[in-house]
Amino acid sequence: MANGDNFTPDQLREHIKPIEAIRKDIENYAQSEGLDTTFHSKGWPDARLDWINKHEIHCTIELGMDQDMTSYILAIGAHKDVEGKRYIFMTHLEKDLKTPFDAVSILEKIKAAKVLCDSKRFEDLPLSKRDQKGTRGTV
Repeated sequence: MANGDNFTPDQLREHIKPIEAIRKDIENYAQSEGLDTTFHSKGWPDARLDWINKHEIHCTIELGMDQDMTSYILAIGAHKDVEGKRYIFMTHLEKDLKTPFDAVSILEKIKAAKVLCDSKRFEDLPLSKRDQKGTRGTV
């Protein structure tokens, strides 16, 4: 399927409803902080915020549907590529988030995630598992 082979178009429209319900709140926050936003990348129900922090680390916050398709996860990632190798930190901050979302609560969680990502420095980022094995790929 054109949307990433995960859902039919009708299924995708249904699955994105919880995020679409708070999309404006996420967009307004992202705009106020100068963050880039992406929604439903590769046909998966998610909201993603990206930026480069003051330590020149690429940061991402993602609110996305869990693989179980019954709950959502709030995750962060921070990475930097140096000399062809990726150094990366990733973690789930919240699991098993249920819908409908409370926009105020989700935005508070996103704000806390941004503070954590903004604190990441190169020294905080371990070498990616793929680069530890000597092969380069997407982490």
